[in-house]
Amino acid sequence: MITGTGDPKFVYDQGGEDEEIVFLDEVAILKNEPIRIDLEAEDKLSGQKDIFNIGERWIFEVRHNLYLHQPISNFNKLWRFQNKKVILYPHREGYAFQNKEGKEVLFFLKIRRIWLETIDEKDLLIMTFESTEPVDYGKLVLPENVLTDNNGMIITDSDGNFITG
Repeated sequence: MITGTGDPKFVYDQGGEDEEIVFLDEVAILKNEPIRIDLEAEDKLSGQKDIFNIGERWIFEVRHNLYLHQPISNFNKLWRFQNKKVILYPHREGYAFQNKEGKEVLFFLKIRRIWLETIDEKDLLIMTFESTEPVDYGKLVLPENVLTDNNGMIITDSDGNFITG
């Protein structure tokens, strides 16, 4: 709630000729967490091993149930962003992930297709977004005066942005 209530979205080529906003409706968020990036160094003579932390990246992973709405069309729409860099919003009405300087962070998008082990083998996509630099999670927190409805959902304007009051 402190970062938003809506489904995620991402923006490809923001501000460019090919800019496209993609809404990830009805996805299940599987991961939304930092991962440590460590470098291992081993002295070949003594055998001593050291591990150095060189920073963090952010992993955001969702499961998209293709079979719910137009599976072929949705697959084609999403698959073309495979291995592309995008700007990721964990909640469509909130802020994008940012670094400590407040600049939007690019995420590398990896997509893999899986299916349910059922007779009809319903198709799913696992979409993994990995940041290209460290993320300042505190920059996602919305202002305290953001308006919500009686169910606690954030109220948005016609462009999908949150409203303060």
